[in-house]
Amino acid sequence: MSNQVSNTALRQHKKDAMQVKVALLGLNRVTASLGLALHEYGNRPNSPIIFTILGRDNDNDVMRLAQQSGAIDNFNKNYAQVVGDADMIFLNTPMGQHDEVFEHLGKSLKPGAVVIDLSPLKQPGVSLAKRFFPKDMHDKPTAYLVGATPLVGYDALYSVDNSVSAAKEFLFRNSDILIAPDASVPGEAVKVVTDIADFLNMTPRFMDPAEHDALTGITEGMPALMALALMSVIVRSPSKSDFLRAANFSFGGAVHPLHDLTAQDLAMMTQPNRASLRQHLDQVLATLENIKQMLVDSDDMILPTYASGILDGMGEWEVRREKNHWDYDTGSADVRTVQPGFGIGQMFVPKFRRKDKEED
Repeated sequence: MSNQVSNTALRQHKKDAMQVKVALLGLNRVTASLGLALHEYGNRPNSPIIFTILGRDNDNDVMRLAQQSGAIDNFNKNYAQVVGDADMIFLNTPMGQHDEVFEHLGKSLKPGAVVIDLSPLKQPGVSLAKRFFPKDMHDKPTAYLVGATPLVGYDALYSVDNSVSAAKEFLFRNSDILIAPDASVPGEAVKVVTDIADFLNMTPRFMDPAEHDALTGITEGMPALMALALMSVIVRSPSKSDFLRAANFSFGGAVHPLHDLTAQDLAMMTQPNRASLRQHLDQVLATLENIKQMLVDSDDMILPTYASGILDGMGEWEVRREKNHWDYDTGSADVRTVQPGFGIGQMFVPKFRRKDKEED
């Protein structure tokens, strides 16, 4: 369906447009939204690029739904068929499967391909890329991994539906994307990701993989561990049946971080970051002890007073997130001065190169 739209656009007013081939590995709300957004950009009358997007997922129904929605043009379970001719690959598979996935990638990536790792932690992927990605006769990589985390817009912040059916082409519009490449990755590969950010109206924020993982340790790993603890209390309780029968959407939202995870995925999300997580858990345990004491205390105003200050902080965060306005400048510099190279312009659209040279 979406392939017909792209071909029609190419014939009618995009005779000079360049074809960029994209692979989405692991189909859900995030990758399907990226597919929709790239197609929307490519279908604009003045766009110099047309994206052809292939998808792969372990679930055949999910792949068909992604194609029907227009997020991908076609799909295949064979890694080589999906990845072999791709210029860029968005990797969003469960971390527990990454050894196998990176091994398949190493056998399939063409020279110059850029893999954009959307995993919650970036350092494990860096190690796997160095182990499996193809190299030339001088032991230099011929394909590159760039860690990136696109942040959803405020409207989607509280949605727990991570399915393909929840994908929207504007899911990331006017939000940030955290870009965390290893120091060895060339600027041209990083610029591919900043070009994508520019196409999708996202602001790039740069950090190294360790810094990224320290942040997501509390924003991604901690919610999963808290959900694990809450579910553990319930399933080990003598009243388990009654609790689970009474559970409603508040409980569902609280334990949802576990919904798409296997035990191996959870281990891969947390063990590489265990030192940081232990520190955060100590803080959470101390906070829970304080809250417990507030419930014991006879002063009925202690807990409401404490909660009021926390809720004020949450309200401030929501306002800032909705406007995407923050009181810091880190990473806000022009991407062309932060990361050299021409990215997609160099790889696919030569006329971009002249523009960048003039601006430099």
